[in-house]
Amino acid sequence: MTAKKHGWNSLQNYLEVHYKVLRFYSSNLVVPQDYIYNQHTPYFHSLQAIGLQFRTYKRSLVRIDIRKFIEVSPDHTSGQPWARTFSYSFNANIPRIGNLIRYDSPHDDTDSTPIDHHRFHHKHDFTKTPPEVIRIPDDKWPHVGEFFHEVLSSF
Repeated sequence: MTAKKHGWNSLQNYLEVHYKVLRFYSSNLVVPQDYIYNQHTPYFHSLQAIGLQFRTYKRSLVRIDIRKFIEVSPDHTSGQPWARTFSYSFNANIPRIGNLIRYDSPHDDTDSTPIDHHRFHHKHDFTKTPPEVIRIPDDKWPHVGEFFHEVLSSF
C-alpha cells in the first residue's frame, strides 16, 4: 500500500519539513521571515506565513501567504503527537496589482455548494474577469514546497 501524499506524519517531522522548505527557498526571500506556529488546543494547531516577499527566478516580486490548520492526534503506540493538514490556503500575488494563483482546501462556495480542493488561476492581464477554477483530486494538491516552486518558476 502506498502512503498518501498528505497522510499522517509525526508532528515534529511535519513542522521540520515546513521549516526546511522555507530555508531552502530563503535565498529568494526579500526579507527573512519564519512561520508562525500556534497550538490552539491539544488537537488543533496552525502554521502560517503571511506576507512572504519573494523574488522569483524571473526577478518578479511576489507576495505569498500560507495558512494551514493542522489536526493533531496522539499515536496510541508511542504517545507522540501525529499531524496532518485538514484545511489550507496558499496564495500568490503581485503587490498592488493582483492575485496570481491560489490553492484552497474544500469548503462551501458562495452558493453553499461544497467544492473540492481547487486552484484559482487568475488572469495574468489582471482584468476583472473571474479566475479559472481547477478542481484537484483529494490527494493531488501541492505541498508547500511544490507551491513555492510553481510560483517562483512561473512569474
